[in-house]
Amino acid sequence: MKPRSAKNKGLRFENHLLSVLKEQLDANTHRVAGSGSGLDKNDLRLPGFNTEIEAKNAEQITLREDFEQVKRQTTTGTLGVLAIRNPKKAEFEETYIVMNLGDWITLMRKQKEETKVIQTENPKLK
Repeated sequence: MKPRSAKNKGLRFENHLLSVLKEQLDANTHRVAGSGSGLDKNDLRLPGFNTEIEAKNAEQITLREDFEQVKRQTTTGTLGVLAIRNPKKAEFEETYIVMNLGDWITLMRKQKEETKVIQTENPKLK
């Protein structure tokens, strides 16, 4: 693939993620201008979730190297995640999110704290 078309391929994936995340999670999600060149290195930022995303749209997945890049580039105090498109599926049909186990556990604990369990004495109510 020519360098320019590879760049366009990555940009298409970033734009796809941007529209999905804006619609479903945080309307303030934005692409990081000049990602990789300034202080902000990752591709997308979700300010409402204090999260940065590095997007990869590649035929060959290099998980360790790509996640090391996320860790190096994530701003202190933010959650860094890696978004990878499944290259075996149609474009953007399936996307994976990779994150640190400790960060995932923190998210699950927050979700559990926010989940309300309603108990009732009436066996007919569920």
